[in-house]
Amino acid sequence: NIVAPAWSLSMPHFTQYWRFLVYRFRVNRWYWGSVLMVRAFMIALVPIVHPSDSNAQVVMLLVVLTVFLTLQCLVRPWKTILLNVSDTAIMFMLLVIVGAASVFSE
Repeated sequence: NIVAPAWSLSMPHFTQYWRFLVYRFRVNRWYWGSVLMVRAFMIALVPIVHPSDSNAQVVMLLVVLTVFLTLQCLVRPWKTILLNVSDTAIMFMLLVIVGAASVFSE
């Protein structure tokens, strides 16, 4: 995904094949699709790293969500302001829910 701007000029079908990764974001933030895939992978990795320690899982999930929420606020990759605000609000509410649910972990 690093060479996407150059390849989109030299390969005519590049944007057609990889549109799902780049079309939702601002032109100068074309790489954000890869960041979202890394975020999804890291969230999926949380229960695998510490399968029996729920407190460690909560802390790791909170760290992952906080890092990507901060990146989201700094980069603002979506094409419209409403999408940026929505994604930020959803990530923040997910942080609140995970933090509140941590009270019930053993």
